Amino acid sequence: KMSKPELKSDNTTTTTTQIFTNSTNQAIARAIPLNDPLDDPNFDPVSYVNALFPTESSLSGIEGFMYKMKKRAKDLDEEIVVAIRDQSTSGTKAKKDLSDAEMAIQQLFIKLKEIKEKSEQSENMVQEICQDIKSLDYGKRHLTSTITILKRLHMLVTAIDQLKHMAKEHQYRDAANILEAAKQLSLQFHDFRRVQKISDLLDQIASIENDIRIQMFEDFRKGIHLPQDHSEGSLAEACRLVDALGIHVRSELISWYSSVIFANYRTLFKPTGDRASLDKIHLRYEWMRKCLNQYDQDHSNIFPSNWFVDEQLGIDFIDVTSKQISEILDSNKCEFILCYAKLFYYFI
Repeated sequence: KMSKPELKSDNTTTTTTQIFTNSTNQAIARAIPLNDPLDDPNFDPVSYVNALFPTESSLSGIEGFMYKMKKRAKDLDEEIVVAIRDQSTSGTKAKKDLSDAEMAIQQLFIKLKEIKEKSEQSENMVQEICQDIKSLDYGKRHLTSTITILKRLHMLVTAIDQLKHMAKEHQYRDAANILEAAKQLSLQFHDFRRVQKISDLLDQIASIENDIRIQMFEDFRKGIHLPQDHSEGSLAEACRLVDALGIHVRSELISWYSSVIFANYRTLFKPTGDRASLDKIHLRYEWMRKCLNQYDQDHSNIFPSNWFVDEQLGIDFIDVTSKQISEILDSNKCEFILCYAKLFYYFI
């Protein structure tokens, strides 16, 4: 029995060349399964040949094996040539694609730059438009305010003209309404008093008010003693105008009316007169009662109820009477006790 022929491996020919690292080979093996022993990175040609030709009789097929190996080597060479050609072509194409990509990136950067510039221009334009809108809105507000002021100024001038005419015609009812409106309008122009025309208008209103006050007091002097049918209506309307003039004019008118009413009282009961004695003090109360009755009949419809003219007459009666009695007592001390008793009697 022949011994098994074996090829002895020479140290110079059996050295395995490691092209890739172990980790790389493992990664390649996972990606591409190795079905051919020749692809094994630890391929040993001696062991491979011994495995193919384990006996001498198996050497008869070596020519066929050599033919297959040569054909395979030729096919591999052709595949390598094709792969190199494809790689060259793909490399050129890759360079062209890379160049095209770089060009596209440059164009993209240019477009982005243009977009950024346009966006900045748009932002500047928007800011300018907003500034213009703010200016227009500011101008609109001022224009609206100016138009409103001009309308009120026209109304004020018209009210002054109407007030002059109505006061001249003694149309006190309508004049009261116009005066109230004019005073309300004049409040809107106090900040414009530095303007001469506005200042003249405001001074004109004050002058008209003073003229109306003088005219109404004259009307009261003439009409307060006339029959009720002749004076009641006009004087009652004048009282409405007095309210429009202000509370100081009302107080002045009430004081004037009281002085007119008590003029006769001061004359009748003056300290040196016949009725000044303390034993005739009851005549004073009778006169006051008659005065209030006459006020209710003749003048209560002239003066508004919220003026409380009758109450003011009572207050003035007490004031005038106390002063006169004080003068009488100073001149005649002896009558003090009698006066006190009679006053107590009337108060009861």
